This record gives sequence, structure tokens and C-alpha cells, in this order.
Amino acid sequence: MLNSSVVEPALVDSCHRPTRALPWHRDLYHTFFMPQLRLQLPVLILHGPRPLVLAQPLMFPELSIAGESVPQAIARLGPRLRRQIEKQLSPIELAHRRAAPVELLQHPLQLLPHREDIGWRHPLTCTFDVARWQQGDQLFAYYVPALTLTVLVGRSDDAQQVLDTQIRAELFRGGIRSLAQLSRFDCLSHPPMQLSVKQLTANLLTPREQQRRSESDAHSATTTLRRVATRLRRSELQPAYHCRRSLARLAECLSLPARRSALLVGPSGVGKTAIVHQLVRSLQRFDLQHPFWSTEGTRLVSGQCGFGMWQAQCLQLAKEAQATDAVVHLGNLVELSESGRIGGSGGIGSFLAGRISDGSLLAVAECTAEQLTLIGRREPKLAAAFEIIHVSPPSSDETRHILAAAAQQPLISANRSPRRRHQKTQTNPKNKKSQSPQHLSDAQPSKTPPANGSPQTSALATPTPVADGALELLDRLHRRFPTDAAAPGRQLRFLQQVRSELAADQPLTAPRIAAAFMRQTGLPSFLVDDQQRPDLDRIERQLAEQVMGQPHALQVLVDVVATLALGFSRGDRPLASLLLIGPTGVGKTESAKALARLIYSDESRMIRIDMSELSTPSAVSRLIGDVSKPEGLLTGAIRAQPFSLLLLDEFEKAHPAVFDLLLQVLGEGRLTDSKGRLADFRNCILMMTSNLGVESFRAQPLGLAQTDDQARYRHHFETEVRRFLRPEMYNRLDRIIAYDPLSPETIASIARAQLNEIRQRDGLQARDGVLQWDEATVQLLAAEGYQPSLGARPLARVIERRLVTPLAEALCNLPPDCGVRVDVTAENQQLQLNVQRQDHLPQRSDPNQNSQARIAIVKKWVAMRRRAQAMLRSPAFLRVANRRTQLRRELKRNLKTAATANRRRRLLGSALAASLREYEKRIQEVESLHQAVVDAETEVALAHYQGQPLDVPQQAQQLEFFRERMWEGLASLLSEQDLERQSLALFITGPNLRPLPPLLTAYRHFAKRHGWAFDAYVLLPLAMDKPLTADEFNGWNSSPLCALKPRPHRRQNSQSKSRSRTRTRRSSSSIKYPAAEETIFEAAQHVSLQPTVHVYGMRTPAALTDLPRGALGCAVRVKGRGARLLLESEQGIHTFRDPAGRSRQHDDVFLVEAHAGRVIDFDVSPELHRRQFPRDGYPRRQYNFNKKLVNDFQLDSVYQWDERQPFAELLETLIQQEADQRIWRQLD
Repeated sequence: MLNSSVVEPALVDSCHRPTRALPWHRDLYHTFFMPQLRLQLPVLILHGPRPLVLAQPLMFPELSIAGESVPQAIARLGPRLRRQIEKQLSPIELAHRRAAPVELLQHPLQLLPHREDIGWRHPLTCTFDVARWQQGDQLFAYYVPALTLTVLVGRSDDAQQVLDTQIRAELFRGGIRSLAQLSRFDCLSHPPMQLSVKQLTANLLTPREQQRRSESDAHSATTTLRRVATRLRRSELQPAYHCRRSLARLAECLSLPARRSALLVGPSGVGKTAIVHQLVRSLQRFDLQHPFWSTEGTRLVSGQCGFGMWQAQCLQLAKEAQATDAVVHLGNLVELSESGRIGGSGGIGSFLAGRISDGSLLAVAECTAEQLTLIGRREPKLAAAFEIIHVSPPSSDETRHILAAAAQQPLISANRSPRRRHQKTQTNPKNKKSQSPQHLSDAQPSKTPPANGSPQTSALATPTPVADGALELLDRLHRRFPTDAAAPGRQLRFLQQVRSELAADQPLTAPRIAAAFMRQTGLPSFLVDDQQRPDLDRIERQLAEQVMGQPHALQVLVDVVATLALGFSRGDRPLASLLLIGPTGVGKTESAKALARLIYSDESRMIRIDMSELSTPSAVSRLIGDVSKPEGLLTGAIRAQPFSLLLLDEFEKAHPAVFDLLLQVLGEGRLTDSKGRLADFRNCILMMTSNLGVESFRAQPLGLAQTDDQARYRHHFETEVRRFLRPEMYNRLDRIIAYDPLSPETIASIARAQLNEIRQRDGLQARDGVLQWDEATVQLLAAEGYQPSLGARPLARVIERRLVTPLAEALCNLPPDCGVRVDVTAENQQLQLNVQRQDHLPQRSDPNQNSQARIAIVKKWVAMRRRAQAMLRSPAFLRVANRRTQLRRELKRNLKTAATANRRRRLLGSALAASLREYEKRIQEVESLHQAVVDAETEVALAHYQGQPLDVPQQAQQLEFFRERMWEGLASLLSEQDLERQSLALFITGPNLRPLPPLLTAYRHFAKRHGWAFDAYVLLPLAMDKPLTADEFNGWNSSPLCALKPRPHRRQNSQSKSRSRTRTRRSSSSIKYPAAEETIFEAAQHVSLQPTVHVYGMRTPAALTDLPRGALGCAVRVKGRGARLLLESEQGIHTFRDPAGRSRQHDDVFLVEAHAGRVIDFDVSPELHRRQFPRDGYPRRQYNFNKKLVNDFQLDSVYQWDERQPFAELLETLIQQEADQRIWRQLD
């Protein structure tokens, strides 16, 4: 290391006497007891891209200031340093931040080439500027500004080796793999770093003054509370009504002298949180002076990943709450108990139980009755720490008053701040009385609607007019079909949702309430609207179309539907509990699907659980959850969708403990999971299937098919069920439905239905296929597939084996674009398939009726949707998203530290905020494109599978439109610049420029076709033996545009290494960016380098075909939409094979370099004016004009041009293909 300079920081007292020679304890004496100090602080001066200068105080790296000059940066640094020292640093910390004498050193580091950088071939020596000072008695501190790296080295350690190791590790952590990435650090380390001294006078507080200030601020210090909790303010909360009793009980519990933490116990949705908010609004009424804060368990442990971190945070929260006499609303008690729990250790609840119990932490929590039982069993100390206050649901009349008041409350828009709205309201003194809930009587409604978490997405600012009977219907529907949410929570959320869908002047009517309820629950109109009666005959026919040969079972199902429609079902049990018994394959599962479609409007509402998988003792934990997986298989599904049909298939195979669990479901319609959460089964239909008695029925010599003794058959199965089930289980079943064995006539009907289903399969629809069969075919399939004990399942296997498989083999021998007609006949107990090719079908002329074209369009949309989804997972999108997150955090951090409103406004208008908005715009465009593709694919798929009209040509155009948008979206993610304003310069140099005109002309045609601005330049040496005459310029300007300087050599031990490294940089595949590829050190060397090359502009396009004598190279510059993205891959070695067929050593080799800046900013090779041209580098393309061949090494293919596709068009196609391949590769 070479010592560049030494600067000693000085500490001067109020008389400005230097104390640098004093011992350390005398320095500390002045630091503690002198209120006014004059400091001399070392400041590092780092030079960035001109004219940027960065001033960084050595021991205050967080206060770095940028300026256009050194005096300006240091002058701007003074006020921030003074503010930091006087207001944020203690004297002890200031003493620790004072540095010893500082030395500036230069540390050389040799880096080996990385395999990911093709152009980096030789070792590279980078020089890093380092600042060194002594840290204590045994350590030296080394600071590397380019990497913001500080390394502590002992006196006896090898500093050179330690620095090498740490710098390499930092480069590895930063993902530095290429020369272009390394050059970013050079801009902070070259030219050499300078050291300056900032003299500063600061007024420090004495220890006594600091102690007095800390004591006065002790009661107002709420740092942790502000970070992990939210202050509850009256202006931000909405009133709650009909809660005077619970409100008074809570206020009494929190009041002196015997104040105690309270636990609100009640069902979900009853308004426990609303009571807390109402208490905050009523503090003056109850003479309470407590500030209220709200938090929850997950928020307390968020980000606390280290050992003991969340415990320390909770302890600090309790101390601050006690110091400020605050009440903390802790949210759900079970969540508080589970948060922070690892293995057998306790969570936040058990950690705070002692402080809550002794009153040092005054808190309010809430839970349900089931969760209180769970907490009492698991953590009795935590449950005993609270005073329990039971909150009961309101009556029906009270709930309707609540709904009426909620309808008059204006909905808050999603883009409006509730805080601002209330602040504006409070500015009018006339509104104070209307804002206060204490002027309302008990006859007025209660429970605030939005306080329970209702969605606030409407822009309605006026009350909603309510028609007669609307609120009564709303309350009655939610009481008739209850869920785990109690009144009035669910009613209020539903009301807010319906209001958000209404226009400003639309009234809330009963039909709108009924329609919204049917849309949310899936229930049919005859269950929701009392004015409609179910058409039982139509329902029976609808069920018979799906379940064949079971008239008795269907009649029972129709009776169940009639019972539900007229409201005779019990409200404390599932809507129906049915046991379906009978042999396999007779329609039990199909009956459940049909009933789910009828009652809940969708087959997907059926929850199917195979009980044979629950035959072990651990089956109960799978159904209701356990510690490792709290979301149970059964309780989780019902809590997610309470309006569903629950099918327990083969329930007799389950473990006996599962039957004990089902007793509670059948008897009370509710079940509690492992976390104390309630799953409500009162809106679901419970159906169980069983094969009990099938084996004994098979042993009987006669079956139903021979005897028609249905009574004996049903009695047999019912007897088996009664023998198997316990009485308490058997008596909880509403109906036991015995399914009859299928008769031969039913099997034949099922065979016809399955043949019709084969007609609709894609294999025939794609060919416009026609499938015909005779009655003999149906009888043959029915006879072979008829087995009374196995139902219709053998028939499906017979049809698959005898018909579908031979048909698929026959269609494989036909072209995919022809129609088919299939005639199936039965002869000699065999099926005969006559497959005829149909080449002339009338409907095939219309692509909208062509099934094959429709399916092809659907498949293309599916592929497009997958590409759109892959785009959100692409590295380019993740890179932009990560950058957006970094900018957000940086802007948030700067705004948080901004002292004034003007400073915050300047930050919002800074380049950082503008860059963040640009990244937000890019991400929003990509996400909106993804959503548009998903919506379009869903619409096309639904139209196809529902048989709706589909415009195939229009869909093809739309696909191409979305493909272009997706290409542009990916291109914008890959580009640092905006696509509309991209520019690129290509520099082409070589020993022989005679083969170059076709390439230049092709570039000009490519730019013209894309609407780009195109400029061409020729490079001529500054000194020529025989100057060019005016006629020899051949269409080029005779006056030079500018002069280019040679690229400087790097510092090397030998000239050969310098030449090798220059060739490596020139052959690198990275674009030449002026601010990144060129170091500041090299820029400084330009002052001593003289220009060697002149640049002449193009006067006419004909000049491209005739280059002047002595030309060293050419340059083309394009500017337009996507210019850099398309042409940046042209850089590399381009080879023109000799037309005469000479050996390869006589080929004309050109080096193409890409430059993102202007032509005048480019630095040419030092050997160029000597006509020494490099021949090594990455091969890009090879041209053979004799054979009209192009070998593209990027595409790894050889192409030929001719009269139909000239050279310019072929080159344009290759450039576009390479760009497409590079862009779409992001989705792989």
C-alpha cells in the first residue's frame, strides 16, 4: 500500500485552543463538560461522473452530501453535521466517532476472469482507494468507499491479505461477475480520493442537562408503541350504538381504583372491536384519560427474527404503555397466545400474562367462547389475568335498527382518508353534537358497521334510500341461513357490499337484497324468496336426467328440497343429513352432484372427503387440524365455504373417533378446530355414502332384477346400517335412502347417455365428426356391461374398451384436417365401426363453426395465458420489482428522516421519486396486461365450451395484438431506457472496408422500416499522407463533425498486458455505456491524450455505397422505438468471406461495438490510427456473398438470400429473430 496523505482530526475547545496533543481522558473531559466545542472532522472527497462530487464525513457515512464542486458539497454538509451532533448524538457516542489520524492508501487487487463474462479473458488488476485510521490500541480500521466496506485488522495480522479476502467476499455478495459491473466501482475510486477537514462549532448538552431532558420526556416516549401499534383517535373511528351495557362495564373495568385488563368474549361479528372504538370516542363521558393503542400478535413479532428480539420489543411496549398510562388493544387472544410460540415455548400471551395480571400493562383483548375454553385449558394464567366481559348478539329488532343507521352512514371511498374526512367534519362546530354518540338513546342502533372490517370501496358520500321490507329481508335471510359470524357483523358486511354496488341514487330494495344473497350463497330463488314456490315436478325431472333408475331415491331428495323451501328445517343442525346406501355404481355420488347443482348452483360447491383415508387414530387431527397444520381438512373447507354440500364417501371405513366427531356436526351443526375457531355446518347439506350390506346382498341367490322385491331389498340395507351404527348416531340422521340395483332397461338408458357424451368429446368435435349407432349397439353394450352388484361402472369400461379405443385407433390413420363420419353397428356380438372420411362438409367453410379452428384458438389462448403468467415470474420482472422495492424503501427512509414539509415535498419531486414512478408504471402495465390476457382467455374458453358464438378471425387478431403487447412489455422490462426514446450507435472498424456497404445499406433499410432516425458517419485518421480532395469524399461532408480520442491504457506492468486487456474489452458482449464502462480515472487521462480520428457525417444516402479512401471505419446511429433493444446484439466480430475463395486468413474481419451514448462520446482503440485492428472477439455473423449465405452464430443456423428475399430483408429477419429469441427466453 502507498501512503498518499495523512490528516489528523482535531478537537478544539470554546477558546479555540487545539487539544490534539492531550491524552485521551483529557479529550473526553472536554467532550463531557464543554457546552460549546469546535470540531475538525475529516471528510472524504469522492469524485463521481462529472460534475458530481460526493463529500462523506469519515465517521458519519449516513450524512453524505453531493454537489457540483468540492466547496459546495462541504458547505452543504455543515448544517446536517451540526444537527446530527447536537440533537442525536450523546457525548460518549461523539467521542467514539472521533477518528485518529487518517491515511489515504491505494490497495491493488488482482481479479481472475469470470466464466459468465465472455469478453473477460485475462486477469485484471483493480485499484481501490482506502482510508486507514487506528481504532483503539490493537486495531486498524480500513474503509473502502467504493464498496462502503469497513474492515478491522489487528496489529499482528496481514492487512494486505485480510483486505483481499474481504473485498473479494463483498464483490461476490454483490453479484459482481463482469467488467461492466466492476466499472461501476471505479467511478467512486478514480481519480484518487481526497481528504479535507470540516471545521464545525457545536453546542453540546452537559450530562446534567441531558438527564433533565430525558426525565421530562420519559412520559412521552412511545417509540415502540408508534412502531408496532396504531394510536386510536376519536376522529378516525365511527360510532357504535346499542352497547351501553357492555361499554359501561368495560369503562368500569379500566377505571380507578380497581382497574384491570378486560377480555371481551362473544361470537365473531358481534361487535367486540366496535365497543373498544366506542369507548375511545366516549373517554370524556366516562372520565378516562388513557391513550388507546391497537396492535396484534403478528405485528408484535413481525421482523423479530433473532433470539429474544420479540421478547425485548414486548417488554419495551409494556414499559412505554405503563409510563404513559396507555391502554393497549391486543386483538384476538388466541392469536396473541400463538404468536412467537416455537415448539413447547410460550408465546406473547404467556410472556405478557404476568404484567397483565399485576396491572402494570392495561390491555383489552377479545375472543369467542370456544377460544376462551381453549385458552383456559392451555394457558390458565393468561385467561385468569383478564376480567371477562360477555358480549351477546343483539335481538332482531335491534339489528334492524343497526342496519337502518348503517344505511344512513356515508360509505368511505377507497382513495379518501377517513382521518381527513373526520377532520373536515370537526372543523364545523355545529357538527360536534351529531358526531357524539352519547346523545343517542338506547333505542337507536348499535355496532358500527365499518369498525368490524367491512369493505370500504364505494364512492357513495350520501345515505342510501331504503325501501320498505329490504332490511327486514336482509336480517331474516341471515338469521335463517346463519354462519359462524353473529349478528350484526355479517348483516353489516353484506349491507356494505350491496351498497357499494349501487349507483348514487339507486334505492336499496328487497329484490336487490335477494339477488345479492343468491349470488353470494348460490342458493336458488325458491329458498330465498318466500313469494316463489318450488316446482317439484320440474325438480324431479331435472334430477332424473342426471340420476337414472332411482325413482324412490329421487322422490326422497325432492321431499328434502320441499322441506327446505318451506322453511321446515331445524336451524341448529345441517340443512339435511342423508345416508345413501346401496351397491357401488348405482348413482349415490351422482345424486350428491345433482343436488349440489340444484341447491348451490354449482357442482364445485360439493366437498368430497374419502373416509377410507381416515381409518387411523390420527384422522381426527386431519379433520380439525393440529399444531403443525392448524387448518383442518373438514373445518377449513367449511369455514372457507359454509354454503356447500359435504359428501363423506364410504363413511363406514372411518376410525371410530371420527364418528364421535360427526355426532357434534349432526347434532349441533358446528365444530371447533384446533385453534378454537368455529366451523358452522348449519348451511350445508351432509350426505354420507355407504356400501353396508352389499356383501351379504351378493350372497343371496336372488337379486332385485329377478324378484322385484324392493321392500325386502331396502329393509336388508337399513338393517345393516342399524346394526353398524350406534343409536345416537343413527337417530341424528334425517333420511336413510336405499338405492336400488340398476335394471337392464336403466343400463341401456345409461348406455345411450354415455354414447351421447362421446359425441361431445374434443376428438370428434375437432373433426366435425358425426357418430351414429343403432339400437342393437346399445343393447349389446348394455348386456355386456350389466352386473347388478356393480352398477353402471362395468358399462363405462365396456364402452371404453369396445368403442372408444377402436375409434381412436381408426382416427389416427386419417389426416387431422378432415371430417369424419362414424357408423357403429352390432353384428355377431361384435361392434363394427365404419369410419368414413368427409372432405367436403358445408360447415367447414365457416371458421366460426369449425370445431377444429375453435379448439385451436382456445389452445392458443391457453398458451398466451401461460406466457403471461410466466412473464410475472420472469427474471426481468423480478429484477424490476426488486428495484421498485428498493426505491420504495429508500424514499420512505428519506421521507421519515426529512425534518420539514418543504424537504418532504422536494423528495417527492426528486429524481428518486420519478424513478420510482417509472418502475411503478412498468410493473402496472405488465400486471394489467396479464389480467387482460387472463380475462380474454376465460371469456373465449367459456364461449367455446358453452357452445356460444366465437369469432375465430377476430380472436386471431386479438391474439396477435396481445402478443405484440407482451413483447413490448418484456422489452420494457429488459431496457433501462424508455422504448420510445432509445438510441444506439454502432462502430464498425476493420482493415478492409470494401465489403461493408451492403451491411450499412441493410442497417439503413432496417431503420427506415421501423421509422427510426438514421445517421451514418465515416472515421478518417487525423493525419493522412495524402489528404482527401473534395471529390473523394463521395457524398460525405468534407468538414469533420468532431475528433475522437483514443481509449487510454490501463496501468500495467507490460505493454502486452495492456494490449490484451484492450482487446478483451473491445470483444466483450456488454454495451459501451459512457458512465459505466469508462472509469473516472481513465476520463482524467483523456486530458493528456490527443485526438487521432476525425468523424465526418453523411450528406446523401448514396455515400453508404462508396466510402472515402483511407477510411478506418464507420459509425451508424439510430434513434427510435426499441432501437437499442433490437440492434444491441449486432456487436461482435463480423466476417466477410473472400469472394475469390481464398483461405480464411484473407477474410475481411470487422469489429462492431455498441455504444449507448452519442458518437462524439465514443473512445476509439489506441491502435486504430495505426491501422492495427483486433481480430479476436465473440463471433457474431459470417457473410459469403459468393454463395449468398449468412451464418448467424447467435441463431446457430445458416441462411441464404435470393431475389425474392434480398440481403437487406434477410438481415432484418435475422435481427428480429434474435431479438425475439432473447426476449421470449425470459419466459423459459
